[in-house]
Amino acid sequence: MSRTESPDPEGIARAGEYVLGVLSAEERAAFVADIKSDPELAAALIYWEQRLAALADGVASIEPPRRLFADIETRIDEIETARPPFIARAGFWQIVAGFAVAALVFVLSNPFLTAPDGPRFAATLGSADAGIEVLAGFDSADGRLRFTRISGAQPPDRDLQVWVIIGDRAPVPVGLLSRNERGALAISAELRAAVPGATLAISEEPLGGSPTGLPTGPILASGTLTRF
Repeated sequence: MSRTESPDPEGIARAGEYVLGVLSAEERAAFVADIKSDPELAAALIYWEQRLAALADGVASIEPPRRLFADIETRIDEIETARPPFIARAGFWQIVAGFAVAALVFVLSNPFLTAPDGPRFAATLGSADAGIEVLAGFDSADGRLRFTRISGAQPPDRDLQVWVIIGDRAPVPVGLLSRNERGALAISAELRAAVPGATLAISEEPLGGSPTGLPTGPILASGTLTRF
């Protein structure tokens, strides 16, 4: 999503709603399918990932209890049954989406909650053979690589390691890809200036990452960071 172009407002809204998690299962599936063939929509997704990341950067990740989702579904059913007439007419998820849009407006208007303004770079990492697709975004202002896994899973007894390849130099390991849908890796100050325009690669490695400092398993996906 170039700073000089006028991106589709509907696409930007869809990407923001996807990141906030307010789309239905069908809408999420349609969005994932669309970003595979729409670079501007993919860039909008990375934009929102970076823009809203400040809200979660200071929150430690936890493993939710196994019964949490079932309890949420039960609570939603109770709300659907007991909600007032206004909520019944408007629809529970429409109201949730309304609050989400308000949250987007609030975040964008509050400079303390948004990522610093700096050049941003994006890459689509994928391989038809490996069946994995990942969107990567790099914000030069905060020096973080952020990832959104679009498709593909990894074996429970293996890790996926992220590498930065600058020119014809040897790959530099920067961390392990999160097993969750989204994740972020901090880039060292020495490497940040060279990351824009570099190639990112993901290899399959033993648990804990490569024991040699270089890829030991197959390269599952790669892509070049370009500015948007």
